[in-house]
Amino acid sequence: MSHELTSPVTVMVVDDESYIVEMLTAYLEDHGYDVEGYTNPLEALDRYRQKTFDLIVTDLKMDEMSGTELVDQIRKKDADTLIIIMTGFASIQSAIRAIQQEVYDYLQKPFKLAEINAVIGRAAEKLLLQRENDALHRRIDKMLADITLLYDVSNILYQVPTFETAMDMVLDTLSEGIKVTSAAIFKYETATKRYDMTHARGIWESLGEGFGFTAESTICNQQISPAQATVVSNPPDGWRLNDQTLRTDGELEQCILIPIQYQNSTVGFLGICNGGHPIYEKDDAVKLYSVLATQIAPLFHETYSHGSAHELSAAEITEPGHLVVQDAIQNLGPHDTQSFFLMKLMPHSQNAGEDEINLEIHGERLFEPIRDIFTGEGITMRQYFDTLFVGVRNWDTVSLELAQEKARSRLEAELNDNPPASDYSVVLATVNYPRDGRDGAGLYRLLVKRILNANNRLLID
Repeated sequence: MSHELTSPVTVMVVDDESYIVEMLTAYLEDHGYDVEGYTNPLEALDRYRQKTFDLIVTDLKMDEMSGTELVDQIRKKDADTLIIIMTGFASIQSAIRAIQQEVYDYLQKPFKLAEINAVIGRAAEKLLLQRENDALHRRIDKMLADITLLYDVSNILYQVPTFETAMDMVLDTLSEGIKVTSAAIFKYETATKRYDMTHARGIWESLGEGFGFTAESTICNQQISPAQATVVSNPPDGWRLNDQTLRTDGELEQCILIPIQYQNSTVGFLGICNGGHPIYEKDDAVKLYSVLATQIAPLFHETYSHGSAHELSAAEITEPGHLVVQDAIQNLGPHDTQSFFLMKLMPHSQNAGEDEINLEIHGERLFEPIRDIFTGEGITMRQYFDTLFVGVRNWDTVSLELAQEKARSRLEAELNDNPPASDYSVVLATVNYPRDGRDGAGLYRLLVKRILNANNRLLID
């Protein structure tokens, strides 16, 4: 066999000539197969009903039951077992019958041991591919199921009133839905400049309150990365954080730290520990838990933000929109993206004029509560009386939509709390560079067109 199998191939040899059974059994065992031999096909069938074998090597002509009859009975239990038929009485009829029974191969006696070893070797290769294919499908099915679960839960998280409750839901999902035995949430604290453990399950709990690390920390002499997953498995010198030995209650074989990033800042970490055989291989685990980290990242922004939006002078506010777009995209790298959106207050009444808008709803005051939602590197923000123009660099679609919906909700709450402004609605439109175009003027025209389509009228030029 040219591939290493995860478990030995099981082979049943059936022939009414005992010397053939003994010879093949000894030979195949020497080549790494798990073999059982039978001279009575009825006994072989009874055994097969108790234990399924990967491969059956059977003689065609036997007194108690023919090889074709044995194959028929085997096929009733398992259609996938590979079968090799041996015969000293080869005929066209028996060959056709073997084809009809989907026999893997057909050997004519006498044969050399090297010949049957080659045939069984090819069968083992096919079996290996089947096992690998089945394992791949199982892994993909589980990954898809777990990703779907995480997306379903993330939709609920943004309706949860507190960060603490949301993080408890995240760890409950990992432990009960994905069967992760140990998980923890680390959150950046500006005052201490540390990532402190705020929520824990399993082994993490034994590390106690106040456990955490800084951006310069190492785990088992490996630098904890703020940009990509840090994975440590079975360290030879034991588990250490910086120079401190970690004493945990329970077996620990692997630790994965996934950075939680929001607006180009690492706002926390998701920690996963495995005791015993891990649920996923390393690469699959990193992909899955990174999906979760991306989904929960906006929740950390409620109490933590890094950087600030660009503040503008009165002169800058009057710049034509297409020039703002063009300036933003000129500074992008070859792989950067930029999204621009307008958030506009529209009156319910068709008779409301611009003077009435400025009198009843002062845009600067109303938009102020949502400015902190759009912070960080690459943020462009402009104020146009009753319209807020925002550009964000390298935001994924999910993060942008979540931020927009949060801003819309806050703005609508401000409108409801201000009776003179309660007759206004929030209209939103978005474009993306380079998906929707690469020309600044064209992108801005498309943005205006979309806001017009959203409400059928635009109150500002």
